[in-house]
Amino acid sequence: MGEDISDPLELARLEKCKDCCVMGNIVFYNDRFKALKSPGLGLEMLIQAKPFPEVENISCVSEAMVALPSRLSDSYIKSRMGIESNNSMGTFLLGLDLKPDFCANMDYCEPAEVCNLSP
Repeated sequence: MGEDISDPLELARLEKCKDCCVMGNIVFYNDRFKALKSPGLGLEMLIQAKPFPEVENISCVSEAMVALPSRLSDSYIKSRMGIESNNSMGTFLLGLDLKPDFCANMDYCEPAEVCNLSP
């Protein structure tokens, strides 16, 4: 039904298209919305991984990225967590690097050398 597009020239082109709805970097395709009335058509949205500066601002974090798994991956993750899969609740994945001194500064963790985080 849509996708995430980062190319500013492509976004500008699609903004002029009558068959698209552009909201920031997200592009919705009108013909795919109309097709949602067809039984058996799965809803799909492609969103690429993006930096997550709100999390990177935490002092012990670097390189934070957020992404959305595919529908099948979303269902699998929910099944492993014991969560009933439904279309009204999605999943996002957050990946991040912890800075080397993070582990050594935690009261419940071994020194950084044990955690293989030493510089």
